[in-house]
Amino acid sequence: MRRHYLLSSVALLAFSGLVVWAWRHFDPEPAPAAAPKSTLAAIDCPAAPAPAIVVQPDLEARVALSAKPLNAAPSGVPALPPGFVPSVEGRVIKNPEFRRATHDKTRVMLEDDFRDLPKILGLSPEQAERLFDLLAEQQVRTLDIRWLKPEPGKTVSDAYQEARARNAAELTEFLGASNMIRYQEFRSTLPGRMEVNSVRTELARGPEPMRESQFDPLLAVVNVELQRLNQEISDLGPRGVPGSDPAGETRRVELTVAANQRILDASRPILSSTQYAGLEELYRRQRMQMESEDTLNRLRTEAAAGVAQTFTPK
Repeated sequence: MRRHYLLSSVALLAFSGLVVWAWRHFDPEPAPAAAPKSTLAAIDCPAAPAPAIVVQPDLEARVALSAKPLNAAPSGVPALPPGFVPSVEGRVIKNPEFRRATHDKTRVMLEDDFRDLPKILGLSPEQAERLFDLLAEQQVRTLDIRWLKPEPGKTVSDAYQEARARNAAELTEFLGASNMIRYQEFRSTLPGRMEVNSVRTELARGPEPMRESQFDPLLAVVNVELQRLNQEISDLGPRGVPGSDPAGETRRVELTVAANQRILDASRPILSSTQYAGLEELYRRQRMQMESEDTLNRLRTEAAAGVAQTFTPK
């Protein structure tokens, strides 16, 4: 009776972990660890090197955004069995309603993350609307590459290269050569812009909002520190299976906290004392969130290891 109960429990745990893993890994918009970060059309043009986190090749359609706040990876989730490939996306990608909803969802994200782009490019409201529609449509087409089989004689890599060329041509035709360069420059600084926008939103809640004249100086500071942070994280090596390297995840949190402190130190000449206090409070909350999540994941990993040892045959 006890042996039968234990085996049933193990099977239930494994199945539950499998469902969670599949949901997190294949959901088109995974739940972020902290502040919402958006899905953007990353293959619209061969943009300049950006201070962004490295992403897996099969997620090339996603652009890696700000490196902060960086939470530890979820732990205690078993690997999928060999050959298991969820195909829900591939089954609905040609559904017009699905494509429309994906377009609309992406467009809303673009309007939020690219809020400063129309002003930088000097676009009218009507031109901005057309640009966001074009970028959203390019993202929907990216899904075709990700989920549908390539044409005979072509690889997925070939399809991505062709999509990049097509997207770049469309954007150049719409924006013009000079604005295309400005657009690429904007994309290369997007992680930093998102970080500064989060600071701007935070300070807007306080007694002294950020002034427009402070945005670019703070952006320059953040870009430098994000590049350094991403290099430091890259030097740690690739992440393994979730939960396999708790020490590595803790180190990533430590590096992110240190980057926050460097931004604080460098922002003193830019922000007033009131604004500085607001930024300090924002990063205090980020640090608490990252460190607590790291502790929870470490404890989950240790608990999962203990459960595995309990069921190991003697």
